[in-house]
Amino acid sequence: MIKGLKNSIKKVSVLGSDKPLTYKVVGKISWSVVPGLTYITIPESVQDKYMSVIKVELNGKLDLYRGKGGFLTNE
Repeated sequence: MIKGLKNSIKKVSVLGSDKPLTYKVVGKISWSVVPGLTYITIPESVQDKYMSVIKVELNGKLDLYRGKGGFLTNE
């Protein structure tokens, strides 16, 4: 899960693989500046035995939400 990501995602994959992983954003309200939570699905078939490194390609420079949660519109 990625929390606070304001960027759009171009592609998610396991590092060293070109196979795209699926992801979904939940909890994002269209009129709110507070981003939702991004959940990434990592199939067991592509997981490393010890540690999987996920590559997330973004549309632009990393932009994280640093405000407070809730229904804020201008923070």
